[in-house]
Amino acid sequence: MAHHAPGSAGYVDLGFLLGTVPVLVSLFGIPLEVRHVTLSAASLGYALDAMWFYGGMERWEIVFSLLGILLIGVLNITTSFALSFLLAVRARDVRAEKARSFLREVGRELLTSPGSFVLPSRKAS
Repeated sequence: MAHHAPGSAGYVDLGFLLGTVPVLVSLFGIPLEVRHVTLSAASLGYALDAMWFYGGMERWEIVFSLLGILLIGVLNITTSFALSFLLAVRARDVRAEKARSFLREVGRELLTSPGSFVLPSRKAS
């Protein structure tokens, strides 16, 4: 119990802060959020500082942690896109056939040039 109490108390405190601080500061007009990827990367940074440098963490644990952070990012983007897409389809009363056609086009673009989703397009002047 004594070994796990500090970590458990830290995560309870972190959960409390993540749940209440954004609501409280929004009362003053300050938009404050913490993203899952940011929180996970910070947790990995703390773990590296506390464990890896002192021999308590293996390389494969670090690799799996980085892959987990990447997976969190992919799931966040996918979920956001899916929910936004479904909301737009319902709001605009788009037929299912046209929505599927749009998804095929987005998928084709993602496979042929994934950089276009991240980098701004070059416009001819």
